[in-house]
Amino acid sequence: MCHRDKSHYRAITSMTKSIRCSDVGVNCDWRAAAATEGELMVMVESHAKAHGYFEVPPELLLKVKSAIRDDVSDHKPDLPNL
Repeated sequence: MCHRDKSHYRAITSMTKSIRCSDVGVNCDWRAAAATEGELMVMVESHAKAHGYFEVPPELLLKVKSAIRDDVSDHKPDLPNL
């Protein structure tokens, strides 16, 4: 008889970096998440153009970097029905 207990499969933990425009005091609903801070900063710099920044000032970059959150999610992999 085959043992079909799937409880021995470990949850996979994934971490993303996220930020909301409102996290830095701007009245804006924009939010973004990415696997790395570098990827997230590319999104932030692109979005900053919507607020009239063609180059993000260093003091704003520091504020943004300090507001970035680590989001962790646990999930179990999809397993075939045995």
